[in-house]
Amino acid sequence: MNGDIDETNNSSICSSSNNAITTSSSALRKQQQINRRRAFFHDDVLVSNNKTNTITENKIEQNILPITNTNEENSTIKTFKRKVVSFSTMPSEKKVADVNDCLRYMQEGSDLLKVRSYARQFRRLYKLNENLTAISWHPTAKKPSKATITIDSIKEVRLGKTTERLREYTQQYQNESLFSIIYTNENNDYASVDLVASSADEADIWVTGLSCLIAGHGSPLTSADLEDRQQMRNRWLRDVFAVGLTSSASGEQMSHNEFPILSAKDSIDEDEAVRLLSDYGISEDNAKIRLQEIQTRKSEDVRGFFSTDELINVFKKLSTRPEIYHLLVRYSQNQDFLSIQDLTLFLEAEQGMSKITSEKCKKMIEEFEPSTEAKLLGHLGIDGFTNYLLSSECDIFNPNNRSICQDMDHPLNDYFIASSYHTFLLADQLKGPSSVDGFIHALVRGCRCLDLHCFDGPDGQPLVHNGTLTTRIPLHEVLEVINTYAFDKTNYPLILCMELQCCISQQERVAQLFIETFGEKLFLHNVMISADKNMTSKNGQTLPSPNDLRGKIIIKSKKISSIISTEYGEITDDEDCYEDYKRRSKKESISNNKKYRKLSRAFSDLVCLLRSTPFEDFSNAFNEQQSDQVCTFSENAGLRLVTSDPDEFVNYNKHFISRITPGSWRVDSSNLNPQDFWNVGCQMG
Repeated sequence: MNGDIDETNNSSICSSSNNAITTSSSALRKQQQINRRRAFFHDDVLVSNNKTNTITENKIEQNILPITNTNEENSTIKTFKRKVVSFSTMPSEKKVADVNDCLRYMQEGSDLLKVRSYARQFRRLYKLNENLTAISWHPTAKKPSKATITIDSIKEVRLGKTTERLREYTQQYQNESLFSIIYTNENNDYASVDLVASSADEADIWVTGLSCLIAGHGSPLTSADLEDRQQMRNRWLRDVFAVGLTSSASGEQMSHNEFPILSAKDSIDEDEAVRLLSDYGISEDNAKIRLQEIQTRKSEDVRGFFSTDELINVFKKLSTRPEIYHLLVRYSQNQDFLSIQDLTLFLEAEQGMSKITSEKCKKMIEEFEPSTEAKLLGHLGIDGFTNYLLSSECDIFNPNNRSICQDMDHPLNDYFIASSYHTFLLADQLKGPSSVDGFIHALVRGCRCLDLHCFDGPDGQPLVHNGTLTTRIPLHEVLEVINTYAFDKTNYPLILCMELQCCISQQERVAQLFIETFGEKLFLHNVMISADKNMTSKNGQTLPSPNDLRGKIIIKSKKISSIISTEYGEITDDEDCYEDYKRRSKKESISNNKKYRKLSRAFSDLVCLLRSTPFEDFSNAFNEQQSDQVCTFSENAGLRLVTSDPDEFVNYNKHFISRITPGSWRVDSSNLNPQDFWNVGCQMG
């Protein structure tokens, strides 16, 4: 059958325990609140002794508590799944700035998979009606009245695998894309609709929207109620924009008591609008793009000017992070802000903090909330909440580690190295711009490994680019920028990964530019250090330590043999990438025709510490590879080795430096996820 069946009474939504729970009523209510919020994020695994089909509301309230059976043989403890960050995948036109955006999205409808207790599952279009009073779905074999859930019948909305049905039948889906609607059916029995959204963001929108609609304690919110939720934020934005405009006109900073009130219809020209938005954290580029979108919908006579309301809406769209807004709504009580009580609950349930007092919450609101009105009322709005979550108080990084706290006297291959790939590109890999700004950006952020590709240029001057349709940069400009910023952030060694596609004369020019620009900073000593008895080494030799190489610039590239006495030698014409090496080896086994290109002695002599070499397999590496040789692995090839030979990969990285490059399919210059490679000890990726 393709049609839906009637919802059955769901006795597995929650379960009861025969154990008596002894606690004070106030502590019980507080724990219930905490665990109800936690149900949005975690799996509930509770002891199940309930054999009835009808669940009372009291049982649901009771069984949100974490319960441990006193019988050791049947002891079951509530377990939690790891929370993950959900980066927004919603299209820009669906970006969530407030609950109204959630409701509009729900009214447009979503294709959700309805999970049932038998094999066949069907996607249905779920929509919220225009009156905000019910959700319905189609197609369905039911009568329309049966394929509808009224908002006033919904008791709870849960995110994640919080029902038996979801835990049993949705192992293949991400926890963050699942949610359940708990409601009372026509028999006044509790039932659930368990749904799978196409993404975590879509699930968040439905959970947030429904949570707001049912938060009125039996009286669903109206459109007017929802609009009122935003008024305090709107007043704050209108005030700060008025201050900004008046201060700009007078050239003096003004207080909040001195500025005129802006009406919703006051017009602001485009330059002022961009400036006002950028003053409050919106990038100029994003502001211009959004304002231009508004311009296209206006008539010619009013283009170039924006009303205050338009500016407020642009700010909301660009500054509101959906995942933070969804989090705020789940902890707030029918508002778009956190009261002191809500904030206390959030800090205890979500942040795991204890001994939270009202005074501490008031101090936090005073510190992070930008709206004077909200501060006086003791409210933390979405902007203040965002400020708090992005502050150092919520930083996962240990502040004690901001200065060097590790032993920096181990060999270079014992450290992870902050790396960049195609550093010169600012956009895509095919036809985007190249700029020295890419090197500045990387170096000021502490990057210690840069990537340069050199090609022949006019008038004997080498150029840096990608070999595609990207723009070109003169090499001498790149080297001057690197020399200026190389050690501004740290004086630990800087590695330049060089790929030369130049003729011999321009290779010699490259070598000349390196020597002239970097001078004594250039590392030109072929130094290997005898291994300490506590250090893992290859043939008793190890690489120098970061402390040994302070203030030095190291060239990593191919090198010709020292026994060659001519002005140039031949090297294999490949990129030393493991995936490329395997592909080239297959071709050579058929044609027996290796391709070579020439490398000048002048440039080869600059490669003194890190030599590029192809990787064949782990067995050959352990027998033949030297400590100063570096192998490069493409993203896909590296992942295959991580999966097939993780132990050997770990052992390999104890002896040698490995470099991971993004897959060739990342033409948009997106970054690879380095975690899998860090897990096996890959140093550069």
